[in-house]
Amino acid sequence: MDDVMRERVRAERARWMNQIDQATEWMVDNMETFAPTWPTDVLRQMIGAYVAHARAVAISEREDTKKAERLVELTEPVWAVFGSRGGSVAPVSCPGRSSGSLRPSRCLGPTPTDT
Repeated sequence: MDDVMRERVRAERARWMNQIDQATEWMVDNMETFAPTWPTDVLRQMIGAYVAHARAVAISEREDTKKAERLVELTEPVWAVFGSRGGSVAPVSCPGRSSGSLRPSRCLGPTPTDT
């Protein structure tokens, strides 16, 4: 990989991480508008805990790849409970890909549907 391509990939990763930062920041800033709409205390507590943990991961000192992996681990159970999947509504999706992914490394290689 030449220097120009390396810089483009670095810039793209930075953009993805900025999207994660903005998404988790928005969730924290707006939780009081959407969390109370869930019908039970259990669901409200779950979404509150998810938002707090997701933001903590986003602002942590972990490497970007580790942050993305941890966010996927946190998000998958929430998708299951709230009835949506990452392929259609992931907080961050790979440009030009039909399946969403929080893992920037997945965006750089072929997806199973590319073969």
